[in-house]
Amino acid sequence: MIKSQPLISVIIPVYNSEKTIKQTLDSVLNQTYKNLEIIAVNDCSKDNSLEILNEYAKKDKRLKVFSNAQNLRVAKTRNFAIENCSGEYIAFVDADDIWKPEKIEKQFLFMQETGAELCYTSVEFIDDSGEATGRKFIVPEKVNFNKLLKQNVITLSSACAKAELIKKHLMHNDELHEDFIMWLEILRDEIKFAYGLSEVLVLYRLTAGSKSRNKFKSMKMTYKTYRLLKVNFFKANYCLFCYVIKSLKKYGKDAVKQK
Repeated sequence: MIKSQPLISVIIPVYNSEKTIKQTLDSVLNQTYKNLEIIAVNDCSKDNSLEILNEYAKKDKRLKVFSNAQNLRVAKTRNFAIENCSGEYIAFVDADDIWKPEKIEKQFLFMQETGAELCYTSVEFIDDSGEATGRKFIVPEKVNFNKLLKQNVITLSSACAKAELIKKHLMHNDELHEDFIMWLEILRDEIKFAYGLSEVLVLYRLTAGSKSRNKFKSMKMTYKTYRLLKVNFFKANYCLFCYVIKSLKKYGKDAVKQK
């Protein structure tokens, strides 16, 4: 049983997501854990995303809708939401992913039981149309900085963390894996471990056109991430080798794909 239900802020960056955002919003608003603040930031969408967000906001006061004056891309858009949230904890979900109804309740109970300040869950992969691919990623029970270098096991849409950690390490470097950098900084500077809940609580959409769908581009981005964090040359190359092998096992033909 959950001892208390502090406010949890849910951050959703939105850009041209009219085909998927309804499913995402429904999955968040229908959580069994009710004390949520949902902050959706429209990043100058050219489709009907903003209209959909406003329609949902009229029906549920927990949803707060913001719009960027200009296209800021995903890192700055998430940062704007982070800076405007008031929850004790922050959870992230992309505008094309789906949470299972008990995602937050089970995850927060797990965090209370383990004392985790950063938590992630297992995921199931779906395709562009929302159909199951038959692939799942079952996460390890915990990960530290060195282990995370070898494989990013923290899927952004599964993550929940204490707000104070996130606010100390805002996202940057859109041209790299901005969330991967944030997790690594938190594990390097703030906490020893992040903890994984093995239950599949997120449906993660493998989308065409992702910046990381290109395997070679993603390898380059990952290596630049290591160098940005001042990982030494030999360790960076070893970690990259591990990263590629583990990603091939994780995603199969969709290897090395992160949003």
